[in-house]
Amino acid sequence: MRFWGAGTLTDRPTGTAGAIVPFVLAGLLVAVCCARPLNAIALGDDAARSSGCGSV
Repeated sequence: MRFWGAGTLTDRPTGTAGAIVPFVLAGLLVAVCCARPLNAIALGDDAARSSGCGSV
């Protein structure tokens, strides 16, 4: 089921992988930028405030 839902690049033209690379890189960049605030939120309100995340 997971294989069908996620798909594969096996039988695709060679340009397909190159076409999705910018989207993968953009997603990784967003994930890296959001990682620190999300970790601060996971610690709880007091710890997040003391680490400098004032919006929590």
